[in-house]
Amino acid sequence: MRITDKKRITVAIMLCCLLPGIGLAEYTVYGPGRKSCGEWLDDRKSFTWVSDIFWLSGWLSAAGHYGIADLKITSSDAMAAYVDGYCQENPLSDIDDAAMALVKSLDQKNE
Repeated sequence: MRITDKKRITVAIMLCCLLPGIGLAEYTVYGPGRKSCGEWLDDRKSFTWVSDIFWLSGWLSAAGHYGIADLKITSSDAMAAYVDGYCQENPLSDIDDAAMALVKSLDQKNE
């Protein structure tokens, strides 16, 4: 598969997940995004959460890069605090659900 094909697939998946009015497509999440919110909160008690925030930063960067959202600039600490709150309110969700909610929260198009 060529790089441009991978980009198109990634954009299609993100569009299906982030744009209102479009049903969620089935997709595969790799890395820490597969973890549950409970695992995120456990990881935050130790140094293990660093890989989680790297994954989250990549997810947000991809949303901005592919034009899914016009993201406000934020810090890793602010991203982590947002996901902490999301996961406390939605303990059965996964980190990728929190990431999608964070993208919507940071999207300047929604203001």
